[in-house]
Amino acid sequence: MSVSWSLRHGKFYVHRSELTLVGSCLKYLKTYLNEYAEENVKLSKDIEEILVNVCVFCVVWSIGGALEESSRKKFHIFMVELITGDPNIITKYDLTYDLIFNYDIKSLRVNIPDKSAIFDLCYEKTKGIWLNWTQTEKKFEIPRGGEYHSIFVPTIDSIRNNFFLHKCV
Repeated sequence: MSVSWSLRHGKFYVHRSELTLVGSCLKYLKTYLNEYAEENVKLSKDIEEILVNVCVFCVVWSIGGALEESSRKKFHIFMVELITGDPNIITKYDLTYDLIFNYDIKSLRVNIPDKSAIFDLCYEKTKGIWLNWTQTEKKFEIPRGGEYHSIFVPTIDSIRNNFFLHKCV
């Protein structure tokens, strides 16, 4: 449903097809869940909740991450409505004809902090919580004697880009 919404209501920097969006999502999922591919892996009792949250995170960054900045706020609203199980979501966004099967609308066990933009958050699967990207790094301190031109202050964008660079490459 997120792919349908993005193609119908979103704006992309470059042309995107359904296949590339789904392919990106599957690559993120594979990377994020790689540790579960090993034999004899013990799964925690809350694995279903972890998988739901990981799937939402991967949808946000494979589909929503490809959107222009101007479409991201609308995508955030759509995703919150999808997660909470808004019963009017299909008709509200005119997605009826995009669905080739009946979609049973239900809420998902995803605990995104209130008043947080979904793009400002990272799902920390070891803790089972959504954190602001800046909370995933140690507090930055300017090194003693550091020269102005050599100081790199991490921002939400640099932290997020670094995460995906190291996770997916």
